[in-house]
Amino acid sequence: MYNMLLVIGILLTSSTAILNFWDSFQYQKVKIFSDRIELPSGAVPFKKIHKTYIYVHRPPTIVSPPPDSLMNYDHSLFIEEIDKSKPMHILPEENYPIFEIIDKLKTEIKGAN
Repeated sequence: MYNMLLVIGILLTSSTAILNFWDSFQYQKVKIFSDRIELPSGAVPFKKIHKTYIYVHRPPTIVSPPPDSLMNYDHSLFIEEIDKSKPMHILPEENYPIFEIIDKLKTEIKGAN
């Protein structure tokens, strides 16, 4: 019985380590130039960006939630293009430094205008 639990524990641990290692190579860098931003899903010129915003993932609760200062919410950076037929670009906080990206993006867009 203990041997089965040990084998299952080793399998779960090793598969988690392998998947985390493989997952670390899936995310490409985001590059910001003076006229465009290059995302993993493609390059987007500043002229074609409709809106950028940071979405805060707040889980729904039945009772009143605790104050925001006590919660550690996940964030995602959304980049919408003017052309609605193109998909929205989403960058999760756990994989990208989204606050640095949006700050740099704002300064580059102001400099381009």
